[in-house]
Amino acid sequence: MRAVFLGLGRRSRDFLAKLPDYDGIEVVAGADTWEAARLHAEKACRGIQTYETPEALFREHEDIDLALVFSRDVEHEACVLAALANGADVFVEKPMATTPEACRNMIRAAREAGRRLMVGFNLRFHPTVLEARAFLDAGRAGRLRAIWEWHEVDLNYFHNWMSVRALSAGLLFQKGSHDFDLINWFAQDTPLKVAAFGGLDYHGGTHSNDLHCPACPERKGCPESVGEVRFPSNSDPAGVPNLEQMKCAFRKEIDVCDNHVVNLLYAKGIKASYTEIHASPLPQRRFVLFGEKGRLEFDVGEPTLCWRPRDRSCEPERWPAASAAGGHGGADGRMTDAIVSVFRDGAPVPVTGEDGLNAVLVSHAAETAIGTQQVMDLDS
Repeated sequence: MRAVFLGLGRRSRDFLAKLPDYDGIEVVAGADTWEAARLHAEKACRGIQTYETPEALFREHEDIDLALVFSRDVEHEACVLAALANGADVFVEKPMATTPEACRNMIRAAREAGRRLMVGFNLRFHPTVLEARAFLDAGRAGRLRAIWEWHEVDLNYFHNWMSVRALSAGLLFQKGSHDFDLINWFAQDTPLKVAAFGGLDYHGGTHSNDLHCPACPERKGCPESVGEVRFPSNSDPAGVPNLEQMKCAFRKEIDVCDNHVVNLLYAKGIKASYTEIHASPLPQRRFVLFGEKGRLEFDVGEPTLCWRPRDRSCEPERWPAASAAGGHGGADGRMTDAIVSVFRDGAPVPVTGEDGLNAVLVSHAAETAIGTQQVMDLDS
């Protein structure tokens, strides 16, 4: 298989390094507008040719089997459509796109081209999440009635492009789509209505859009200040300053919410509640799944699950999920294995374009509900 990467930045690094290790796969080219990303790819992946744009890449490489899209969110649709038009199967990082229409365009183009499309919701492959899914599938919780999730984010998404709505469409796409996909997956159902509240309660402000933390005279007293961030990593002696990850978190252009509450009603009656707050000192992605037989609780960042049956004569059960090496608690490595299984070996696609669309439908409805203060009927 001849593979290409459309987007060579931070998120692509581990996949770019690991994919050539699989038998029968050759990474032949990559595209990115950032010169530092192209230079890193040329060092990290022997034989790769790099280009500034997907168009330039496909002019030189017409016999591509697989395209992996790691560009910015608003660029996903154009990259996916270009790859499909050139006869490639496509893996696209989450969120699938920043509008439902863009997702539908990708799904339709893949169907018309007879190609396969997979969406990169890596948390579907996380050991703790898989353990929870297996618990539900075994019927131990009984019929699912409600889902709660608290998502506290300590990593600061307000130092980069993700805090600008024109580039990310809001953090309920960039971060929340992960969670909406998991909630949909646990519910095994389609949401009907979405209500949401949100605000920019902490970040943003009056500082210059060109201000970066290392050069800021107020950095010593700023709780959000970051040290120098280098690409591809701070430990790489050849790394270069990554200004895109060191922008002031209180700059003028920030216009996305940093505090969200979203409620969902599903077709079969399941109710779900999702809270996402940024700049928390306690990072967690904690789920509680309420079934008619009891309550299953787990944190995606921790390996232990807890089941509390409604029968109070029974003691709570606690057990560890299987461990796995690699990024995101082993989820990235397992997702890479799945990419190879799907596109090289013909396995079923585990996360489809329809799954990507369903998550984006919730993200879009929630962001719209915040702006309009109305309960949204989900756009299907």
